[in-house]
Amino acid sequence: MANRLVYRNALAASIALTLLSLGGCGDSSSNSPDVPDFGKPTNPQDPSEPQEPTDPDQPGVRSIGVVASVSSDWASGGVSYYDTDNNFEPSGPFHEGISDIDVVGGQGFFYYIEKFGTDRISRIDITNPAQKTWTFSTNKEGVTSSSNPYTLVTVSADKAYLLRYDSSEVWIVNPGATVEQDFYLDSIDLSAFSHDGQSAPQMADAILVEGKLYIAIQRLKSWAPDQAGLIIVIDTTSDVIIDVNPDTPDIDAIELQGFNPSELAYLDDAGLIISHIGTYTYSPNVLGDGGIELLDPVTLTSKMVVPQTDETGNISSIAIKDKDTGYFTGYRFQGWTDPALTEVFTFDPTPEAGVASGNAEAIAHLGTSDFRDVAISPDGNLWVANASTTTPGIHVLDPGTNSEIIFVDSPEGLLPENITFVTTPR
Repeated sequence: MANRLVYRNALAASIALTLLSLGGCGDSSSNSPDVPDFGKPTNPQDPSEPQEPTDPDQPGVRSIGVVASVSSDWASGGVSYYDTDNNFEPSGPFHEGISDIDVVGGQGFFYYIEKFGTDRISRIDITNPAQKTWTFSTNKEGVTSSSNPYTLVTVSADKAYLLRYDSSEVWIVNPGATVEQDFYLDSIDLSAFSHDGQSAPQMADAILVEGKLYIAIQRLKSWAPDQAGLIIVIDTTSDVIIDVNPDTPDIDAIELQGFNPSELAYLDDAGLIISHIGTYTYSPNVLGDGGIELLDPVTLTSKMVVPQTDETGNISSIAIKDKDTGYFTGYRFQGWTDPALTEVFTFDPTPEAGVASGNAEAIAHLGTSDFRDVAISPDGNLWVANASTTTPGIHVLDPGTNSEIIFVDSPEGLLPENITFVTTPR
C-alpha cells in the first residue's frame, strides 16, 4: 500500500506543481501495447460477491505481477504486467497518466490509485487489463484540495477503508459499487492525531488483522518527523477507534519507538512489523530515528529489530517471507533531485533479544542502484523494483539462496516504482 514509497515522498515538495498540472491526463497509451490475454476464470464470479481464497501453490492458480512505473523525469507513469506463466513476459505500459500512482492487488483484479492532485481510484479486471471497470473520485463533491489517496484495505466485497494522506478522514467505501454515488459510505475523523493541530495526520499505511484495522500515522511537520509515529486501531464492525491504552486518556493510539512509519506487515504469533523512514535526509552522524519495529498488539510492547545505521541508511519498503526472513530497501540521501543510492537487505523479523544491531545484511550481488520496492510474490519469490535509468526492470530472486532467477526489463524503459500481484484461476 504503499505506500508510501520513500523516494516519491522525498520529492513530493518539488514535484507538486508538476503533478497538479498533469492531473487531467487521460487513460490512453501512445505506444498502444499489445493487450495480454490472462484468460477467463473457469467459474467467473460476480465481482460484487465475496471472492473465494485461492492457493497459488495449486496448479489451477496463476499470479500476475502488476507494477506501477514512472518516467525518469516524473512527468508520466503507467502500469505494466509481468506474466509469471510465460517466463515473466512483460507488457505495457497501460493506463498512462501522472507519475504519482500506486497499485493494490486482489483476486482477479487490482486497484489503480492516482494520488496527489488527481485523487482517483480505479478497479481493473485482470481479464480485461487495458480497461478500467470503474473510476471514482476520492474527494467529496466541491472539495478542491487534494486528498492524496494512498491505499485501499478491503474488509469484504462491499466494505473497504481508503487512506487519504492529505486529509484527516479515512473513508469507508464500497469497492463493489458500480456507480460513483454508491462508492462513499462514511468516514472516520483522525484529526485528533495530527501534529500540533495540523489538518492531516499523514496516514501512511494500514493492515487488517482479525477484524481490526491498524493504521500507521506519521505526524510530520513540514516533512520533518519530530514526533514518534502512531498506530491507530479501528474496530471494523463498529468503525470506532479503539482505546488501546486507557491509562493515557489524552490519545487513543499506540506511540511507537520509530519516527515516520512507512509500511506495515503482520506475522502470526509475532505481531506488526513497521518500517520507519526517519528523517528523509538522514546522513552519517545524524540521529538515527528510523528502523524496523516489531509491535505486539496485545501487550503493546515493541522492540527495534533493525536499527537505522550508516549501513542501512533510510529504511523504506519491506517484504516479509516468514518469521525468519524479511527484506527491506535502505537508501542514502543524495539531494532532492538525485536518485537515492539504495541497497536491498535481508533481516530476521523476529530476532532473539540483543542481536538487533547486526540484524541486516545487504544482498551483495544486487549492488547499489535505485531500488524502490520489494515484494514477496504468491509463489514465494522476492521481486525487487530496480529504477536504474540505464537498466530499469524487475529482479526475481529465490529467497532460499537470494540468487537471481531472472531479470526482466521494464517496458518502454519506465522506472518500476511499486509492485503488487493479482491471483486468478487458470
